[in-house]
Amino acid sequence: MIAELPQSIVLASADIADLAEIELNCRLNPNLPFTLADHLHFAGERLKNGINLTNPIAYDIRHLYPKEAALADQALQILQEQTGLALPQEEAVNVAMHLINAEAESGDLQSVLMTMKILSDVEAIVERCLQIKLDKNSYHYSRFVMHLRYLINRLASDTQTEERGADMLRTLAREYPSIYLCAREVADYFDKTWHWRCNDEEVLYLMLHINRVQERNQ
Repeated sequence: MIAELPQSIVLASADIADLAEIELNCRLNPNLPFTLADHLHFAGERLKNGINLTNPIAYDIRHLYPKEAALADQALQILQEQTGLALPQEEAVNVAMHLINAEAESGDLQSVLMTMKILSDVEAIVERCLQIKLDKNSYHYSRFVMHLRYLINRLASDTQTEERGADMLRTLAREYPSIYLCAREVADYFDKTWHWRCNDEEVLYLMLHINRVQERNQ
């Protein structure tokens, strides 16, 4: 692979991988410089041929993995400075996917795809229940997505928060019945689809974040 790739792109990819290990503070798959170089070279060839592919999961990646997305933006700058190859900004999400997949030694792309599917399903539930269209550029949406990401990690590892908010949940359920029903439907989705049971504390947190995104949309 190395023999067929421009040396400048391989070296730039190695610098990007080094920067990523420092910024993410974790061990990355040692193959990253080569797989990333191969992708960037191919992206350059596509650009020459006038082919620009858009990524439908760009919003989800940027909200779920803000550190990796920011590093991907830097990666495009490093690539341009060292090789003169200026890729379109849309290509950053593909670079971010390479970083995400390399964060575990073996790469855990399946976990990334599962998280994005769950996010999409939960968004659809919230929009249907509350009859709103989520503003994906809003700060509250970013907070909502980040909460979902941590919630998924807790549910998948069976390490939920301690149940202490049952009284508050009952109070808020009476004051905000539509938000409560929406949060319950999300919790039912986790139970029926993924066999993860949300306790009352997690439902309470869901209510708070769903209420924030609804207020923003109103």
